[in-house]
Amino acid sequence: MSGIKDDLGTWETPATWTVGETIDADTWISRVTNPLNLLLRRPLTVVTMSADTTVGAGTTNNIFAYDTIVKDDDGMIINDGGTSYSEFYAQRDGIFAVYATALFTNNSAHDKTCKIAIWVNSNTIYAREAPVVGTNSGQDHWRQVNGDVSLTEGDLVQIKVDNQLSADITVKAQFNSPRLCILWKRPFLS
Repeated sequence: MSGIKDDLGTWETPATWTVGETIDADTWISRVTNPLNLLLRRPLTVVTMSADTTVGAGTTNNIFAYDTIVKDDDGMIINDGGTSYSEFYAQRDGIFAVYATALFTNNSAHDKTCKIAIWVNSNTIYAREAPVVGTNSGQDHWRQVNGDVSLTEGDLVQIKVDNQLSADITVKAQFNSPRLCILWKRPFLS
C-alpha cells in the first residue's frame, strides 16, 4: 500500500515514567515527540464530482464514483489509471471520520426515497442522514451521511446511493458536491 504509512510510524503505548529517570534526547523523542507527531498528523482524502450523474429509477446500492481528487495524502485511492474513483482503501488501522454529501435534483419528495450511505467491505455502516435540506427550486434536496468508522488496514470504503422513485434522478455537480471526505482521526487505543 502507500509509503506514507511508513513515514508516519507505528503507534506504541507510551512508556511509564519513573521518578528519577534521566530524560535524554532519545527518550524525549521516543516518548513525546514521535507519539505527538503521529497523533497530530491527520491523513485526509477528499474527492468530488465535476459532472452531473444519473441514478436510475427504482435502484438501490448504486456505487457512487467521483472524478476529481482534491487531496489524497494517505494513498487511499488505488487507481488503475482511470478517472473514476469509487473504492477507497484504509492505509492504517484506526478511527476515521467519513462525510459524504450529494444534491439530488428533481426529487420533490421530502422523504427518504433518495439515500446516500457509507459502506465498508460491502456492508452498510451508516445509512442515516441529516435532515433533508431543500433548495430554492423546491425540487432539489441535499443528502448527507457522516460518522466515525473503525477501519483496519485494507478495508474498502464506498459510497452508495439509492433512488426509490419511479423516475431517474440526477445527482448535481455544484457547490463542491458531491463530495466525500475521509479523515484519519486516531489509532485504536489498547
